[in-house]
Amino acid sequence: MERDENPRVVKVPPDLARALKANRAAKAAWDRLGCTHRQEYTLAVTEARKPETRVRRVEKTIAELSAGKR
Repeated sequence: MERDENPRVVKVPPDLARALKANRAAKAAWDRLGCTHRQEYTLAVTEARKPETRVRRVEKTIAELSAGKR
């Protein structure tokens, strides 16, 4: 077994990226998150079936990150 040294990259959906760009506190919190936490937030947004659910999840993500929640 070998150690995986490759950097982990999470592809952020465009709507979440725009929301992060618009909110400094949320962006700063996002930048401090580990890969797993980023992936959890991203997955919650991308798995939404309805557009209104996706919007709510983006808003919830920004609110949680702004409040300092992981």
